[in-house]
Amino acid sequence: MPKTVTIDFWDVQDVQAQPFNLSPVLESIESLDPVARMKRRDAAHVDYLAEVQVGATTVSGTAVRIRVEDWPERINMRTGTLRNLDLPENEALGEEMSFHFDRNLQVLATQRHPLFRASALVDLLRDLSDSPEFDIQPKLRADAWDRFRRWSKIASVEIKVRGPVHDPQVSAEIPAMTRFLDAATGELNAATVELSLSVGRFRNQSLAREKIRRVIARFRRGQANVVGLVTKGSRADGPSEMVDFIRDRLVYSGEVPYSEKHLDREKCRQLLKDAVLRHRGYLASLVD
Repeated sequence: MPKTVTIDFWDVQDVQAQPFNLSPVLESIESLDPVARMKRRDAAHVDYLAEVQVGATTVSGTAVRIRVEDWPERINMRTGTLRNLDLPENEALGEEMSFHFDRNLQVLATQRHPLFRASALVDLLRDLSDSPEFDIQPKLRADAWDRFRRWSKIASVEIKVRGPVHDPQVSAEIPAMTRFLDAATGELNAATVELSLSVGRFRNQSLAREKIRRVIARFRRGQANVVGLVTKGSRADGPSEMVDFIRDRLVYSGEVPYSEKHLDREKCRQLLKDAVLRHRGYLASLVD
């Protein structure tokens, strides 16, 4: 029975929010030996760039989150007996996430995985290379992006986070806001924190547009603890409109068959290519 796999689409940008070519970064890492392509993330996990396939204008590959501790049990389906999952020395469990970068379309497509997010892939690539600083932003659906870029006024922003904000770029943008969010979760023991910024009844005014756009860009990075990011705005004399940066993202879903109880890695990468091809017209329209 096949599994439905969801694909997310990302802009790759430098610190000036300009398009960043990820191909040289991936090509440089490809030349490293396997152990050098591993980076310990915490006591229980090691991230690993396992495979890289370089094309004329694209680069595809698979990254793995290796679980060196906290393994699941194995169970006998007839007797219900639980036993430890034992593996040979130097072996561990791996959670795979494939990706596809198209240089001409300026898009990174990633396989959605609950245990290995796209932001973790970016962290791994930055750790394994000497490249300039870069980051990712999710691509919005065409209708949502058109609404947002045409606004001349931003009336409100609502941010909801679960846990502290560990992104130094967000902290640098508005330190006071980050301190409030972190204090609410750390000192007040709040599981989630919601922050609302608004012009209130002054409908003809706008929040500081460029500053707010940069704040939104930082929170859009795909951090696991950002669970809500909604903004409202309008064109000069137009009606109020809303963009939900979580729900209005560009996504694609398709089915991938299992191969001996595992998802077929090559077919996952083919689905990524198909996803980019499906949205090629729209993605090309975003390229300057």
